[in-house]
Amino acid sequence: LPEIEGDKIVWSDTRNGNGDIYIYDLSADKETQITDDPNNQGRPDIWGNNIVWQDSDVNGVHNIYLYNLPTQEKTRITNTVNNYEDYWWPKISQDKIVFEYHLGGFVGESDLYTYDLSTEEMTQMTNSPRSEIRPDIYGNKVVWEDSRNETDWDIYMYNISTGEETQITNNPNNQAFSSIFKDMIVWSDTRNGNWDIYMYDLKSKQERQITTDSSTQVHQSIYEDKIVWYDRRNGNNDIYMTIIPDFSTIKGDINKDGIVDFKDFAEFANDWLKEEEWYEQ
Repeated sequence: LPEIEGDKIVWSDTRNGNGDIYIYDLSADKETQITDDPNNQGRPDIWGNNIVWQDSDVNGVHNIYLYNLPTQEKTRITNTVNNYEDYWWPKISQDKIVFEYHLGGFVGESDLYTYDLSTEEMTQMTNSPRSEIRPDIYGNKVVWEDSRNETDWDIYMYNISTGEETQITNNPNNQAFSSIFKDMIVWSDTRNGNWDIYMYDLKSKQERQITTDSSTQVHQSIYEDKIVWYDRRNGNNDIYMTIIPDFSTIKGDINKDGIVDFKDFAEFANDWLKEEEWYEQ
């Protein structure tokens, strides 16, 4: 999938028979090939002038690489010591990179690591007997899918600055494909029998359902006040977008959770009964 930051777009391209990393500069109207290695380079991400990606060797083992646009310098971030290690899914924000570490190849259990560009230090972020996958990062906040509860996948968050880990979802169904921007986390959720998009506001500590269509909505991303996703309501993959609404203005949303449901009626009835008791005194 392509990634965009500012006026630059990066993606993995197979026009040469293998996966190479390309960048397109919107302001200069210019496309540039970043990698030309005969093996596959994929899952790029970009922040400022730095591009990261996962790079496969002849044995299919993956490592994480960094490319700086002004200096054109390529740096290997990780170093596998055997064919039983794998590094996947790099994401970058400011001077931090987060990625998956698989011991036993991609089918093995995975943990998450961070790499600090300023100190050149790699730090293990999670240490669970289950898998943590598909991380995303904004500033010092990292979100991911976590299978430690064994029966389903949940969304967790880690604050690099404080070292604090927070469970964002605890619904018995699956929550996946998390994305974060500032204090907003979005993910895909199966609690309604299909994949819907949900959001969590770290400031207000409110969870909100974004989509309600009975078909599949997945692979969402968030930037500023906009959320985009794949939507299959028409029988194929279309791209949809929504502007995050001001949920406080929804009529009937008494408890301000972004959804008008029985909980709002219960709160309204409770307030009404309290007023009746006051009048009878």
